[in-house]
Amino acid sequence: MTTLARVQGTIMAAILAPNPPFAEECGIDAAAFARAIAIHRETCRAALRTTLSIGFPILRKALGEPAFELAANDYVDRLPPRSAWLEDYGQDFPAFLRMHRPALSDEDEAIGRIDAAVNRALHADPEPEWPADSHPIATLAHCDESFLHSVRLIAHPASQVLAASHRAARRWSALALDERWPAVGRPDDPLHLLVVRTGDGVRVEPITGDRLALLTLLQDGGGLGEAFGRHGAEMASHLAWFLDRSVYSRWTAAPRSEH
Repeated sequence: MTTLARVQGTIMAAILAPNPPFAEECGIDAAAFARAIAIHRETCRAALRTTLSIGFPILRKALGEPAFELAANDYVDRLPPRSAWLEDYGQDFPAFLRMHRPALSDEDEAIGRIDAAVNRALHADPEPEWPADSHPIATLAHCDESFLHSVRLIAHPASQVLAASHRAARRWSALALDERWPAVGRPDDPLHLLVVRTGDGVRVEPITGDRLALLTLLQDGGGLGEAFGRHGAEMASHLAWFLDRSVYSRWTAAPRSEH
């Protein structure tokens, strides 16, 4: 007996799978079924290819349109969506290409990862569900200085840090028509990039030295007390730099130590 669920599963497979089971098992003529589903199949695939094209604009420039289209078709064939949100689709596209297309360079894969981080920042929930014991970052201004040492900052989900070589980061910047980045460091040395959402889009910029060390400490759960201890007089200016970029949105008090 053919169930509704089985028919729906067959139609879904016919739309998304590269070699769909055009199902005699559903009691439908295979040729007629293929013709009927073809328009839905191509509409769905076109939407997924467009999602990748929009989500990876700089990688598309780096690879060129023909190579990018081949890669996007390959990805759509092998990895259908796992959620109803197209914004989620393709986050593992750079890793997929590195695995299935060995000719892709480390530089191109890194450019894809920067694109993916920008896309995540762009679509991150502006008002995520924060921990119940957290507070808006602005309220820190009213806290006693001695209390600040027990505070841990909570990063906004739109802010991210990723590593890429100087060569890949500068190429991404050039293709994005962003000329702010200086050509410092050796081309293959790692460079850390801060990705944050701003009022008019997404900002990507290098982060180095003490600011990177402080960010790493805070992202690993370190409190402001430890941060003040390590960074001393520079702490206030570094913290202002992060807050100006909305890296942190909330704070929570660390639990008191028990002796």
